[in-house]
Amino acid sequence: MQWIFMVGMALMLGGGLLSAQERLTFDQCVAESLRESESLRSVEASIDAAQADADSTFWSFFPTASINVSYLKLYFEPEPEGLAMPSIPGFDLSGAFDMPEWSRTLDITVAQPVTPLWSVWKGHDAQTMAREIEEIKKRSTADQIRVKAAEYFYSYLMIERLDALLADTVKQLDRYETQAQNFVDAGLTDKRAVLKVKLEKARLEKERQTVAGNRTLLKRALALLMNRDMESFAPFSESPDEIAPVPALDRLLALQDEHRAEIAMLDRADLVASTLQDIAIQPLVPTIALTGGYKHNFDATTFSPEGTFFVGAVLSWDFGFDTMKQINSFKKARGEKTKMRLANIDVRKQLRLQVTQLYTDLMVKEKEIAIATAEREVAAENLRIEESKYQEKLTTETDLLAANLQERQAKTSYITAIFQYKIALQKLAGTIGVPATALNGN
Repeated sequence: MQWIFMVGMALMLGGGLLSAQERLTFDQCVAESLRESESLRSVEASIDAAQADADSTFWSFFPTASINVSYLKLYFEPEPEGLAMPSIPGFDLSGAFDMPEWSRTLDITVAQPVTPLWSVWKGHDAQTMAREIEEIKKRSTADQIRVKAAEYFYSYLMIERLDALLADTVKQLDRYETQAQNFVDAGLTDKRAVLKVKLEKARLEKERQTVAGNRTLLKRALALLMNRDMESFAPFSESPDEIAPVPALDRLLALQDEHRAEIAMLDRADLVASTLQDIAIQPLVPTIALTGGYKHNFDATTFSPEGTFFVGAVLSWDFGFDTMKQINSFKKARGEKTKMRLANIDVRKQLRLQVTQLYTDLMVKEKEIAIATAEREVAAENLRIEESKYQEKLTTETDLLAANLQERQAKTSYITAIFQYKIALQKLAGTIGVPATALNGN
């Protein structure tokens, strides 16, 4: 009675542990990985910094104002001699040439450079594109996280299937061992039959241990990606053997040109290089600035009135040996633009080649599934025949174990091919920059 109670408690605890694990689909794992990713948060901080840089340049479009207040006590050394002015009827010139004791002024000046506004505009565009590049990097980082999550997720499911396959094989070997022992007891064979089965079981246990270690490692990697405890979830797929078709290569290349983050970054990089070349022209252009202001003198005299308003324009053009430096800076910017454009052309070619390679690998894996399916059917039929023959003692346990191994290897190849195809499909989709569901073959 006590034994039954202990078994019941164990089943209840085991059931509670399983129910505590949240079953997560691939999309749920990806969503959590993206939400918890430190890499994405780092890119978001870069986006904020780039936006602040662009906002800072934006305020350069507006005029600058300066206010200067001076309050000075004047001392003269030596003291200037006073001037004696002749008296003129109707005019009091007695204090016209007295030296002031104080200098108290207020200057307000507003200046708006005109020609540099073009350079500011170009600079603001370059910084805006830099922010856009950071946003594209965020999208690229998210695609990479999706690919990594797919590798961990489907590899885990593959290992889980292989573990179940090995468990079924252990049950088969148990049956073979019982049958071989019956033959030994009946005197139909010697003990080597039983020993061969036990040896195969020992090898199988070693393989199961390796599979269990890999399963734990993959689940921990997936848990770290989602920043959660590995015992709190269990990956699962509703249709693990479903294989989605993919469109033709030309369609994939068109999707890459439309959606791939690296392509968008190359486009922005070309525009930034052109903008920097335009900015390099600015020092060679004369500067025109509009200015205006007001000066108030609190110690006004005849020759220094109390208030002065001024408005006008300033033209300046620095020309000299520095001009050659500026010309060479422009040539450098033009060379950098050409270098960037040519490098980007090469990168675009490599991106097309990469997608072509991924597509080719995916097609090969699709054919591997077909081959593994046929091998599995052949191996299952062969094992059925060998089991029937062994029951009638028409074959040896060596042939039976060989047929069992062949079937296990065929099933292993099938399971591996299925999940490697899924991983390759996710890698292709993540590289192009679209969800795997977008590769529907239409």
